[in-house]
Amino acid sequence: MKNLITLLFITSTAYIFNDPVIAQNLIIRDQFTADPSERVFNGRVYLYPSHDILAKEGKGRPGWFCMEYYHVFSSENLTDWTDHGVIVSQNLVKWVDTARFGHGSPHGQDVAYDFMHLDPSNPQTTKSDIEISEAMGTCWTNFAKYGQPNGEGVPGWPAFSDANPMVMYLGPTPHTGPVSSEESLKVLDSYFEWRRTPEGEAWAK
Repeated sequence: MKNLITLLFITSTAYIFNDPVIAQNLIIRDQFTADPSERVFNGRVYLYPSHDILAKEGKGRPGWFCMEYYHVFSSENLTDWTDHGVIVSQNLVKWVDTARFGHGSPHGQDVAYDFMHLDPSNPQTTKSDIEISEAMGTCWTNFAKYGQPNGEGVPGWPAFSDANPMVMYLGPTPHTGPVSSEESLKVLDSYFEWRRTPEGEAWAK
C-alpha cells in the first residue's frame, strides 16, 4: 500500500505555476506542468509531463489551459533534475481516439469504461472493450455499495498488502498479477524516505 500511495502522491503533486507565483512542485519550478507519466530506465527516473499554456481565442477554450507540448525530465537521485527539452508538440501529432496497447492509458480515458458508456457503434469499440467496461463498472459499483470490488460475474480482486502485493489487470481477460512497476516504485520510496530525514526536510525548505 505504501508503494501505491507514493506513486499517487508524486503524480498528484506534479503541478507548478510560473513566476511570480511560488511553485507548488519541488521537481519542476520554471513552467506549468500537469498529468506526468513516470518511467525508470537503467536506474534513472524519467518524467513526461505536459507543458500547459493559457488557451486563447481560436486555440482551445479561452481562459483554460491546453497542452501545447511535452517536455521530458530525468534524474538519478530525484533531487537533481535535467530538462531534456521538448520531445513532442501537439502540432506534430495526428490525434486519435485510442491509446496504443501496452503503453499506458491517457488521463480520463477510463471514464467511459467505468460508467459502461462506450459507444458500440464506434468501429474502434471492440468486444473486448465492452467486456472490460462491464468488469470495471461492476467492480466500481460493488466498491461503492459494499466497500470492496468482488461479486458475481467478476474475477476475484484481493486486497493489496505487503504480504500479498497483487494488483488487478483490467485487460481483455481481467486477472490479478504482481505490480509491474515495482522497481520504479522502490526508487520513489527511497526518495521519500530520504525526504523524511533532517537533510531531506532541510532541502525541501
